[in-house]
Amino acid sequence: MTAIADPPADLRDQGRALWADIQMRYHLDPAEEAMLRQLCRVVDEIDAMMTAMEAAPFVVPGSHGQLKAHPLIRGNSRAPKAGRIALPHIGFADGW
Repeated sequence: MTAIADPPADLRDQGRALWADIQMRYHLDPAEEAMLRQLCRVVDEIDAMMTAMEAAPFVVPGSHGQLKAHPLIRGNSRAPKAGRIALPHIGFADGW
């Protein structure tokens, strides 16, 4: 049985869970592990944004008083793209 690499210290719950899941299933080379590290951070960012959005309005006043989408909504929509970019580099073209 191969030893599972410890997760990076800066990962939170969701990132650590993904790290452990992938590390238990697959043997990653150093480059794949670096991409996994980034993907886990993206997962943590998504989780933090979702938590913040639970108590936030979906629209906020803009610079001229107009209503506009909360900035976290835009940030949250970019996160899945980061995952789609990272997964093939780890060897998961079709997800896991």
